[in-house]
Amino acid sequence: MSRQLVIIVVMQLDDEPDYPRGFLLATSAVTPPDSFEPGPALPNFWIHPWTSVGIAQEGTLLVAVIGICVPTFESPVERAPENLLGRLQQNEESLLAALSDFAGRYAVIFGSVGHLKIVNDATSMRSVFYAPEQGIVASHALLVEESLGEQIVSSKLPVHHGFPGNRTPFARTKVLTPNTYLDLARSCVVRFWPFRSVPEVDVEGAAAQLIEQVTRAIRVAAQGHNLRLALTAGLDSRVLLAMVLHAGVTFESYTYGTKRDTAVDRAFALDLAKQAGVPHTLIPNPGTAEGLVDFTTG
Repeated sequence: MSRQLVIIVVMQLDDEPDYPRGFLLATSAVTPPDSFEPGPALPNFWIHPWTSVGIAQEGTLLVAVIGICVPTFESPVERAPENLLGRLQQNEESLLAALSDFAGRYAVIFGSVGHLKIVNDATSMRSVFYAPEQGIVASHALLVEESLGEQIVSSKLPVHHGFPGNRTPFARTKVLTPNTYLDLARSCVVRFWPFRSVPEVDVEGAAAQLIEQVTRAIRVAAQGHNLRLALTAGLDSRVLLAMVLHAGVTFESYTYGTKRDTAVDRAFALDLAKQAGVPHTLIPNPGTAEGLVDFTTG
């Protein structure tokens, strides 16, 4: 089974504190942001109050899931942390393989105190940044830099967006790429997927498998969450709209923007949602509108 993915749109408000829903983990004492509080179970683990963390622990082994981690199999009887801990008790490879059964925006810390590893979701929607030799891992690149202390060192690469490989805007900080995990004790990154050669499949077979897996993931996610789909004129959001409609779950859609550069998206999305019979909201400004707070927290 291929690793799963779910498209999640995150919108940030101007009045949010530094590093909302963030985390900081270190192999030694570190000074967290003022807004952070101690995280559960682990030393030198700090989280923002809005950060969702689930812990499962037995003996020396533990699994901590940060963020939204949704099972894509029918009728899950365990939370993600307990499920993954059971797989870790078998072996590490079993846990890593089990990640194919989960979708969302998350990071997973696993192992034992003194030998922890961290991996994120299949497409790295939950970004994980780290300083390779200093044993510091965090949700934001700048948070890693600040935790390192001294003067922040900017990258000298001649780019401003889309840094290549595992590079970031900061010379001392790297980003964890998809399908790899960071071994904190050994200060190294290990690629773990694909586990074997991916078999060839024709277009029809691949499409059928994708539809089945995504439909199942959407239905399971809808059991405990209010689904809201960001809808534009783009192909990706239109395909996702088709998939959510196919899954037959209750959801709403929205589009934001007020300027000319979003006019086509807003008009197209409104008309498309009307044709599909989906409640649709136009958000004037994602950075300041009070309506966005009501919409995203309602």
